[in-house]
Amino acid sequence: MTNEPPETLQSYLESLPEWSRNEKMQFLFATPRENNPPGYMEQMTFWKRVLTDACSRGLLGDDLLCFDADRLDSKFARKGSTPLGLGTVLANMEIAGDLVSVNAFAKGEGWGSWMFSTFLKKPISWGFSQVVGQRDASKKGPQGTYVVVPLVQGTADRLLAALRRDAHYASDYVMSMDALRERFFEEGGPPHGSHAPSERDMEITLRYLVRRLDLAFTSHGDLVVAKIKAPKEPSAMQLTVSESDCGIVLIKSTLKRLHAQIDQLEAKITDLTKQAQERVRNGNKERALYFIRQKKSVTEILKKRLGSAETIEAIVSKIQSAETDAEVLSAYNVGADTLKSVLNQSGLTVEAVENTMDKLQDTLADQAEIDDAMTAGQSMVTGSDAIDDAELENELDALLAEAAGRTMPSPIRTPLPNLSPPRTPVARPNFQASRPGTPSHSQSAIREQEAAMEAELEELDSMLADKLGSLTLSYAQEPEVLSRRKKEESDREPLQPLLA
Repeated sequence: MTNEPPETLQSYLESLPEWSRNEKMQFLFATPRENNPPGYMEQMTFWKRVLTDACSRGLLGDDLLCFDADRLDSKFARKGSTPLGLGTVLANMEIAGDLVSVNAFAKGEGWGSWMFSTFLKKPISWGFSQVVGQRDASKKGPQGTYVVVPLVQGTADRLLAALRRDAHYASDYVMSMDALRERFFEEGGPPHGSHAPSERDMEITLRYLVRRLDLAFTSHGDLVVAKIKAPKEPSAMQLTVSESDCGIVLIKSTLKRLHAQIDQLEAKITDLTKQAQERVRNGNKERALYFIRQKKSVTEILKKRLGSAETIEAIVSKIQSAETDAEVLSAYNVGADTLKSVLNQSGLTVEAVENTMDKLQDTLADQAEIDDAMTAGQSMVTGSDAIDDAELENELDALLAEAAGRTMPSPIRTPLPNLSPPRTPVARPNFQASRPGTPSHSQSAIREQEAAMEAELEELDSMLADKLGSLTLSYAQEPEVLSRRKKEESDREPLQPLLA
């Protein structure tokens, strides 16, 4: 993969579709005339877009948020001609608030004069004491340095969003100026282009954030402490850096230095180990022992630094835990106040609930009295004599009895008694005992006699069972037979006088 050459102003201009059209560019390079409103607006729109885009790509100088207007027209030369209306374009951008001279931008309040000599490693001379942005009538074209306000707003918003995105605790919203500078050069670059932001871009962005009340600075000894505004804080609230904020930044700075020392010591231990191994391979034991002693000494220092870093990290963890507890307690208070406010607004109190329940009981009692009155009124309308429920019950019983007399009742099935006599086991004669001394050859005859007696007993049992079955059947049919006899006698009763 080949690296693309860095973008230049000329390559950017040649990528514009209008740049290759001669007639179009002659019109855009001409002096703007206000008596031609459509053409005038087209020229203003084109050059405003080109100036803003070229500045954000770092094609008008070393900065991404401002540019020097001196000899600006020569930078856009095309085929020997230069644009004649850039002064008018810049004036219109100033009126619209899209362009501000460095002098006007520097007059904003909120930063002390010490800031420029404290946090900048290489102080930059902006020429704030000079009147810049003014145009000399004897010179052609605009003069001075201008800040492009939309670019500053976009860079400030990106930086603030990145800082807030990584801030999970209240202590993450405070940092040293060095840490803030590192974050700016990580996040403050343009969304397109290959040029990095400059120190002046950082100054402009931070000044804008201070003026917008999203950033505050203070000095704590040799340390410059920066604090950004949390999203939940009101936009119009003035930020203040407290002593606890300075303490947190001091702890973080110490911890950062410790980690840097730890990395350095680990690298030194690795290097001493390699040196000792190399001397051992070369047979130089004295030098090898020297490097080993150095390694042990450095290892002891590393252990101390690791212990200190662990202790400070534990302190930072407790600070963050306390911040979380404070936020939770604040949420509890807000929740309690909100619930109390809702209850007060809704009128939901113990007294109100009791009054409502009493009112409900009274209403239900009134409803019951109304129902009783309605029932009494209906009784008066339907009839004056009250209907006796006992009389209705008697009449119903009479109707049921009459219906039962017309239908023949089913015979009652009475459980039959067990008529079979208890079976007495029949004593089998012991022929062998009655006839002592019977020879053994007669045993088979005895068994045959016993079998015959068993068969007779089974036959008797069968006969007894048949007799009991017939008796059971006659007993079951007895109600039906009695009913038939009763009917025959009732049929003969009318004939008795005649037979007499």
